[in-house]
Amino acid sequence: MYYLFFGQDFYSIKKKVSAIKEKFLKSDPSAINISKLSGSELKGDDFWAPVLAAPFLATKRLIIVENLLLENKDDDFKKNLSKNLSKIPETSLVFFIEDGSPDKRGVLFKSLNKPGIAQNFELPTPNSIGKLLDQKIGESDIKISSDARNKFILYVGVDLYRAENEIIKLILYSKHENIQTIEASLIEEMIRPENNAGIFDFIDAIGSKNRQKSVSLFNKLIEAGENELYILSMIVYQFRNMMTILSYLERHAQAAEIAKAGKIHPFVVQKTIGILKKYSKEKLLENYIKLGDADFAIKTGQIEPKLCILMLISDFCTS
Repeated sequence: MYYLFFGQDFYSIKKKVSAIKEKFLKSDPSAINISKLSGSELKGDDFWAPVLAAPFLATKRLIIVENLLLENKDDDFKKNLSKNLSKIPETSLVFFIEDGSPDKRGVLFKSLNKPGIAQNFELPTPNSIGKLLDQKIGESDIKISSDARNKFILYVGVDLYRAENEIIKLILYSKHENIQTIEASLIEEMIRPENNAGIFDFIDAIGSKNRQKSVSLFNKLIEAGENELYILSMIVYQFRNMMTILSYLERHAQAAEIAKAGKIHPFVVQKTIGILKKYSKEKLLENYIKLGDADFAIKTGQIEPKLCILMLISDFCTS
């Protein structure tokens, strides 16, 4: 018996494999029938020896092969293995684990990528982060506000490993400080946002015409090593989102519809709708044009990047 786990959701793959091993260890606590093989340098004998071996005082053997498809350069071995998969005995459970997406044109991948055998763990989504947060918070005696939940998802991005660690940190801190409900302010205090989330807070501050906060957040982005042109590109991206959301609002679309149609995070949509109340359509377009002019001026060497962005902040927050 053999199976293939692959994809970009490394967290879920590892969790799945750990669950399989834990279940196996219940019937074989000694782990003598478990073999873990590195696929990068694997050869025929190294693979078939543990696979064809009879279980010792047990009914099954568990063989975990890591990154054979992604890292092994021996095409002849992989072709031969694809022809002989049927020789894997029922007493051996072989799991091919790939931390990524292998070349779909490969012969071995084609042989393994079958219904009931292969499982593609796709890149996590904000919804995945939300489900993990709800699960972990639900297992504790702590609650979390809706705003804090949304901000957590925005700050963490789609990194499930990081999300789990940040959730544990929040729960432990809340218990230590006797905090009953996690609020958005605690998320802001304890979690360093993904760059896009930091940019969004920056845009939020500009939209709120809070010059002091805008400058402070801009300086934090610079201190974190962000390039001025990248920051400017993200400002342009966020203003483009604002124009997109505004166009949907003019057609009387609801926030959920906008998020789905515009492929924008629901929390970003909700926050942006609030920001848009401070802008006229004409002003939004005017600022968008200024961003284009600023980009051109920086790239042609007419102005120093940091000074240009600070001037934009001043302009956007006072006009």
